[in-house]
Amino acid sequence: MCREKKYEEGPLSFKGIALSLGELERRRILGARPEAVERVAPALCSDDLVAQHVARYRWASKRVKDRVVADICSGTGYGSELTWRAGARWVASLDASMDGLTFGAKNYWTLPVCGDAHYLPLKAEAFDTVVSLETVEHLANPAVFAGELWRVLRAGGRLLLSTPNAAGDLEPNPFHLKEFTLDELTGLLNTAGFRIIRVKGQHWRLPFKLCQTVRGVRKLAWEFERRPRVLPRVIPGSVPRYWCIEALK
Repeated sequence: MCREKKYEEGPLSFKGIALSLGELERRRILGARPEAVERVAPALCSDDLVAQHVARYRWASKRVKDRVVADICSGTGYGSELTWRAGARWVASLDASMDGLTFGAKNYWTLPVCGDAHYLPLKAEAFDTVVSLETVEHLANPAVFAGELWRVLRAGGRLLLSTPNAAGDLEPNPFHLKEFTLDELTGLLNTAGFRIIRVKGQHWRLPFKLCQTVRGVRKLAWEFERRPRVLPRVIPGSVPRYWCIEALK
């Protein structure tokens, strides 16, 4: 892949995006339904939704410099471009949606691979890092998926995975088959052979009792819950809307 292609600076300054899509195109590319979208693309979704997705890719991209990376279920591909920009040596953008991959190849910096997350069409031990953001909750067999992530990573390779917290306060999503608590998620990865090294979260909600009894905490709680930055748990009892897990093979 030629690395001489130039992009504007900034997290959302992608070039070449068609800002106006028909409803049929939105359904194909974004998996759009009246109540939700399955995939996200800057300029095609709300700023708040894009910001939280971009923040998770920013978190993952801190661990990709000079690495061979697989972006599993890359959707429309904007996150794969962010991964390239962060200094990854090579990034494979894998997704089951040909419409999403085609959109990504046209608008972002991607190397598209079409495939099922349960049976990744990737060589064993071929990647230094696997990024898989908002994938596992969509899958019929999460254990098979976790085993595939293990298979394609090299020894000592790093997994960066995020998913909605089943114990959070998100509205039901028609595209999600199962959302995970932290215990369920770490159990799934441990069973596949991964060693969890860091647990962070996004959109933390502080304990209700603390907000009611400690003066000035309500404003702090509002800031914690509003901002999309991925952070560790800094206050006992706080609960995130999304888990962000870093694990090693």
